[in-house]
Amino acid sequence: MRQIRKVVNAAAAKRGHTITLSVRLLPKPSESRNLGMEADVWAKEGIVDVIVTCNHWASIDFDIPLAEWRTWTGHKVPIVPGADSGIAENGKRRFATFEEYRRWARIMHERGAKGLYLFNLFQHPQDGPVWNGVLSGGLAPL
Repeated sequence: MRQIRKVVNAAAAKRGHTITLSVRLLPKPSESRNLGMEADVWAKEGIVDVIVTCNHWASIDFDIPLAEWRTWTGHKVPIVPGADSGIAENGKRRFATFEEYRRWARIMHERGAKGLYLFNLFQHPQDGPVWNGVLSGGLAPL
């Protein structure tokens, strides 16, 4: 990550503007830590600018511990919760409904999220209830 930060800083200097470096990690700090992801070090040393915590493929995580993430990283960088496009049920995966995204967003906002990250949203039809709901501001805090 330190090497990547150097590359990003050099590109930013060449282009004359800031380039933000973010990482997408697993929903829980312990999961990321167990895989050797040192988000706490990266945040405290200023190596990363944003941390996105997101499930990987199977099912949206409705229990991302944002307070634990903020504590672990020393409140140094924004922690942005993310959601992949699916829900796992009975050993199968299906696309999340707009209502499920909405419920997830409400929980994340209640936990202090300042933004949301939607991964694989493109898999939903572009003129369907999920796209239309998201684009009309449907995941903003109530």
